Amino acid sequence: DIGEAASLIEDFRIKLWMISSGALREKENNIGYYETLVNFPPGIPSPYENQIDLDLHRTFPEDPFFQLDSTISSLRNVLLAYSRRNVTIGYCQGFNFIAGRIIKTIKNEEDSFWILVQLLESILPISYYSELSGIIVDTMVMHILLKMYHQEIYSHFVKLGYDISLNNVLYKWYVSLFIQNTNEELSFIIW
Repeated sequence: DIGEAASLIEDFRIKLWMISSGALREKENNIGYYETLVNFPPGIPSPYENQIDLDLHRTFPEDPFFQLDSTISSLRNVLLAYSRRNVTIGYCQGFNFIAGRIIKTIKNEEDSFWILVQLLESILPISYYSELSGIIVDTMVMHILLKMYHQEIYSHFVKLGYDISLNNVLYKWYVSLFIQNTNEELSFIIW
């Protein structure tokens, strides 16, 4: 049965992500930590709360899953919890796409949080988001490579009026780990 096979693949993907990222180990070593972050004392908002709230409905707006109140609530919880956990990074526009794709795949809020933690703090270099230096360097390198080796594509962007350097196309692509404008299946292939 095709539906049964798809379900097995999804279950395998979830287990693989949890184990290979180190999220399962972190979750098991920090029982109750996520709940503490989610239930942070009222009256002490995250400095990123307003931006997170603005970005919630910008997350894959064409996908009905991201129109559900339960999804928006989970996404908000995961992003706020992360901003409270790591004040050096806090929140960066683009995290909503990363966390959203993880939540849709994992289907468990706390597990999604731990995968996000591992991705941002262990898998990527810490300066990638804390200082945005990784993103800045990557966009500059890609800009140069595109100009040198794919002049036709580069010229097309210029002709359309796009500044494909830091503040436009490439920056958004890198901040969202390449998935802001991709469908779900392509996101899995890229990741």
